[in-house]
Amino acid sequence: MLILGPSPIWLHADPERTSALAGSVSSEQKEMIPAQIAAYRLAVQKGMIFPHLECATTANAEGMFQCEQLRAGLYVLVITIPPVGPADEHATPGKSTTPVSPESPAGLYASLAIHRHSSLPLFAYYPSLGGLHFSDLIHLAPGQTQTADIVIDSDTTSTLRAKPAQGFPTGQVALFVVGDDFSVPLNMQADVDASDGSYLWQGIPTGTYEIDENWGKQGVSHKAQRIVTVPEASTVETSLASDQFSQVQGTATGRSDKNSTASGLILDSVGGDVTRHYITSVEKSGAFTFSDVTQGYYRVAAAIGGDMVIIDVTVDGKSTNANILDVGEGISDQTLTVLEKRASGTVAGILKLDGSEPKPGIVIQSVESQSGLAVPVQRNGAFVISGLAPGRYRVYGWTDLSAVPYDSPAFLWRYVDHSVTVELDEGSTVTGVEVDCNKSDL
Repeated sequence: MLILGPSPIWLHADPERTSALAGSVSSEQKEMIPAQIAAYRLAVQKGMIFPHLECATTANAEGMFQCEQLRAGLYVLVITIPPVGPADEHATPGKSTTPVSPESPAGLYASLAIHRHSSLPLFAYYPSLGGLHFSDLIHLAPGQTQTADIVIDSDTTSTLRAKPAQGFPTGQVALFVVGDDFSVPLNMQADVDASDGSYLWQGIPTGTYEIDENWGKQGVSHKAQRIVTVPEASTVETSLASDQFSQVQGTATGRSDKNSTASGLILDSVGGDVTRHYITSVEKSGAFTFSDVTQGYYRVAAAIGGDMVIIDVTVDGKSTNANILDVGEGISDQTLTVLEKRASGTVAGILKLDGSEPKPGIVIQSVESQSGLAVPVQRNGAFVISGLAPGRYRVYGWTDLSAVPYDSPAFLWRYVDHSVTVELDEGSTVTGVEVDCNKSDL
C-alpha cells in the first residue's frame, strides 16, 4: 500500500515511548464529560523540575480518552471542562495529538450543557487528593498502561480574586497549580471584574495556586507573583501589589582567583507557607545579582561545592542577624556585601555499582541550606568532593544523574532513608563513605 503525505505519528516508533494512559471523565452524577486532557510529565533540566506536555487530547462523547506512546515517569493530568450554557449546535471537540476516535457528533457540547450539573469547575487536576505531592502522582512504568477514571467534584468549587499589581489589569496573567518544587500551567484565562478591575477565576477546585502577572512600564519588564491556597467552597481574595519582584545585587568579598568560577550564593525563604529558593552565580569580580525575588525574609548561604563559606552579611555596612536579609522595596538601592572565606572540607567514598548504570553519580545536599550538588563518579564508583563548608550533609547515590532534580529538597527527601549523613568540622575530611545506588522515577 502506498501512503502519500506525512506518515501518521504512530508509524514512528520510539523505543522510549512504550507507555499509555487511558480513562474516563465524568461528573458525580455519572454524566460523561468530553473534557480536554493535558498530560504533563515531570522532566529534569539542570537539577530542577519542569512539566513537559506529553499529550493533549479530548475525551469522546462517552467521556473516554487515551494518551499513547508516552515516556515512563511521573505524570499530572490537567482536565479542562467545556463551558456550560448556550453552545453552537455545530460545535465539536477540538482536535488532539492523540485522538481516541474520529470527531464526535455535532451538538455534543450543546447536549452536555443541557444535562450537566451547573456547578462543575472550570478545570480539575489529577491526582488531586491532598495536593500534587510526589507520592500521589501517576507513576507510569515502561510498557505500562494505567487507567485514570476521573470524577469531577461539583460541590466544592471556589472563587479566586486577585487585585492587579498596578491597580488595573494588564491582560498578561497566568495561573498555575503548585506541587512539590514544581508548578503546572493551567492555560486558564482570567475574567476581569468590571467593578474594580480584579482578576477573577470562578469555579476552581481546592488547591495551591501560583498567579503570575507581567507588564511593561517605560520600556522595563515587571513581574508580580502570589502563591495562595484555596480551600473548598470559599472565596479567596488576594493582591499582587504586595508581591512584586525585587532585584537583589551586591558584592561577595574574601574570594581569590583560586575559587571556582562555578561558585554561587543562595537565598532561602524564612517563615511563610511557601518555600522559595533562589540561586545565582558569583562573577570573578565578586559581583552577583538575584533577579525576580519575591518580597520577604531570606537566609543567605553559599552554594554547596563553591569552595566558600559565609562569615557575615551586611546591608549598608550593618551586619544582619544570622545572615537573614529583608527583601522589600528599596533593597536594590542598598549596598549588600557578603563576606566569605575559603571552605576546605572534603568527603570521599565509593558508590556501589554493578555496571548497568547509564550515568552514575553522587548528589551531596547541605542539610542547612537544602542546596544540592551533582558529582559524577569514576568508573569504579570512587568520588571526592572538596571545598565544603562546615556542617551536616546527606550523600545520595544515583544510577542516572541526568534524571535527578538535585535542587529539589522535596524530591530528595523521598530517598532520605537511602542516603548517608556525614558531618564536617572546619577543614575536616571524611573518607570511606559507601553509598548505594538509587533509581530516579523521573
